[in-house]
Amino acid sequence: MADFRKLFLALALVALLAGSAVTANAQFKCTATAGVPPLLRSDGITELVGDVVLTCDGTVPSVGITANIRIFLNANVTSRLVGTGNEALLLIDEPAAAQQVYCPAGSTCLAPLANVFQGLQSATDSNTVDWLGVPLVAPGSSGNNRVYRITNVRVNASQAGTSSSLVPTQLFMYISISGTTSVLVERPQQTVGFVVKGLNFSTGSDVPDPEIPAVRGFRQCEDPEDTGPLALNFNEGFGSAFKVRGYPTSGFPLQNVPGQIYDTETGFTPTTSPPAGIGTADTGTRLMARFIGNPDGLELKVPILVGSTVVGGQDIQLVSGADSNGEGGSLATPNADNEATISVSSGTATLVYEVVGTTTQVNVSRAALDKYLVLVTVALTSSPPGLTSSPATVNGSFAPLSIITEADDSDSPIPRFADNSETKDAFGLNACRTLLLFPYLTNAVGFDSGVAISNTSADPFDTDPQSGACTLNYYGNIPSTGAPAPAPVTTPSVDGGEQLAFVMSTGGGVVGTTKTCTGCATPGFHGYMIAICNFQYAHGFAFVSDLGAARVSEAYLALIIPDKTDLRSADSFSLGAGSNDGEQLVH
Repeated sequence: MADFRKLFLALALVALLAGSAVTANAQFKCTATAGVPPLLRSDGITELVGDVVLTCDGTVPSVGITANIRIFLNANVTSRLVGTGNEALLLIDEPAAAQQVYCPAGSTCLAPLANVFQGLQSATDSNTVDWLGVPLVAPGSSGNNRVYRITNVRVNASQAGTSSSLVPTQLFMYISISGTTSVLVERPQQTVGFVVKGLNFSTGSDVPDPEIPAVRGFRQCEDPEDTGPLALNFNEGFGSAFKVRGYPTSGFPLQNVPGQIYDTETGFTPTTSPPAGIGTADTGTRLMARFIGNPDGLELKVPILVGSTVVGGQDIQLVSGADSNGEGGSLATPNADNEATISVSSGTATLVYEVVGTTTQVNVSRAALDKYLVLVTVALTSSPPGLTSSPATVNGSFAPLSIITEADDSDSPIPRFADNSETKDAFGLNACRTLLLFPYLTNAVGFDSGVAISNTSADPFDTDPQSGACTLNYYGNIPSTGAPAPAPVTTPSVDGGEQLAFVMSTGGGVVGTTKTCTGCATPGFHGYMIAICNFQYAHGFAFVSDLGAARVSEAYLALIIPDKTDLRSADSFSLGAGSNDGEQLVH
């Protein structure tokens, strides 16, 4: 009897649990899944997160279920505002292209007549999207299985930033359903993206090459085009960071298969007459280099079409007419030279490329980690360049850049990016000049000195002749009065092949000189002088004698001081002194 009682109790417990399971299964509930979260660019403002799928089943009340579905994310939603809502969509039962029926936000649409529902951007919460009054299921029977897909949700990944640890920053989507009857959502929080760096930019060749240094130094009097190119490196951070605009399966940019991963800037584009702009990007990924601090008189020559240096990679193509943020413009037309000229305006020049895939396959964004080596040649325009007080710099980034970090209409481009670029030195324009040191000059106590400066840029070695004045800087004093050294003096211009000669007492010339400098007279001065001549290949000569050179006369060659202008090498003068360290003077 005792054993029977035990068996009875066990059977009762099993029946109770079975009844509870039936009751639980009878409730209409949904389970959320997100698949494999995609990688999102840390600069991206309009990054497409992974789709979230709700798989629902259970008993449907006799009146059916109408519900409001809301999603929250831990970053601003930036899906484009289109018509009465935004481009985020709720699809019912994975409709094939031919069966897709669109329902605008704010409209009353019945399922299954409508199966593509437009989201409504929250007016108060920038991280929230609603689908209001969605007919989840019509009046029906128990076990009605339905699938709901949330797609085309774009977020401001730059808001989340990259993690300082080895684990990337995660983006989450939270799903809530409030219906005419209770609808349970299992696993309502889903990871929909990992935020990582999408672009690595540098200057110089990735492979050390003395012909392609990271920073170029040019001389004002020489055509920089003769010195070789400046290299810009745009390297992809992960396999789908560089994307084409859309995948033209049957009419660009149609992408209408629910759940298909295209790895393009365009998302899901439903078939049946949605408003223009649903899911559609304006451009492919753009890469931009902004040159700042360019001197007047320069232009940049760049390639139009650039292939990836990695086998299986994509091509990028120059964009003509883009603005300073990399927006607008159109793809440049390739020519026989594959070369275009970028003008410099107010010291700046902007270079923009767009990812265009390849001639044989459009969607290859996952095929390789693309690397692009863009060789930029700096050339002179018709006028001589000015001088820069510091090197010209270049910033490499994604484009277009924008400060619009919330959902916006078609006035804000998709894709768009935050400016997280780093400044790199690009090139410096150095003066063509010679620094001459005259270590001893005097016109005191019965002595006089003479100075001669020759411009030897006219020579038999095919050197381009140069012209320029010299600025004479005096250091010392006038012993007879105790007065300080005279102020700097600027001489007349000295052409290639000419000499400037004068004596300190009067500034007058000496026999046979080409040019004199009466303004260079420094009566009574005793000390030294540094001449800054605005041409290369200047050489100086000085003599010191008593008046009339009756008893004492001595002469010497001026010393040439290595020029410490930024980015200019003085190796030929300083015999390899690193960074112009020290003074190793020669005649």
